[in-house]
Amino acid sequence: GLNIRRSLTLRAEVAANGVAGAGVVIHGQDAIGPLLSIDGQVSVLIQGLALTGAHSTTSQGGAGSARTGASVTVRDALLDRTRATLGAGVAASPAASGAIVNTTISDNSADHGGGVNAYDRGTITMSTSVVRGNTACWTNPARVRYRESCNLKGTRPAHVSRP
Repeated sequence: GLNIRRSLTLRAEVAANGVAGAGVVIHGQDAIGPLLSIDGQVSVLIQGLALTGAHSTTSQGGAGSARTGASVTVRDALLDRTRATLGAGVAASPAASGAIVNTTISDNSADHGGGVNAYDRGTITMSTSVVRGNTACWTNPARVRYRESCNLKGTRPAHVSRP
């Protein structure tokens, strides 16, 4: 994956039909680790891209990970078909912040937060976005606990336990 430690913008035009990421795809080819790892006191904009295909069972954020005070905005994007331990679509940890706008986060799998995971003072805000078809073994983005253990390679749906 790409390690980002400086402020920058990654931007592609949104297709005429309004489909985000239709023209520019960053595919992880099942590589281990997040596609984009953003760390430190930096500001990053990701716009109009499709991030897919990362397979990280030892790391956070399959498509993208923000850590240690990073500020990340994902706009008009598609984050799909990634796997990770924490937040396969996107993860924010130690005091990192994220804003997700007009983005689809779909078909991702993780132990915690299949599509989105914010922990250890990390925050993520979302607007006009779609989160669907993501699976988590222990918690989903709303922190619902699951009873069954997870197999990231399997397709068995988890059973939701209600308090």
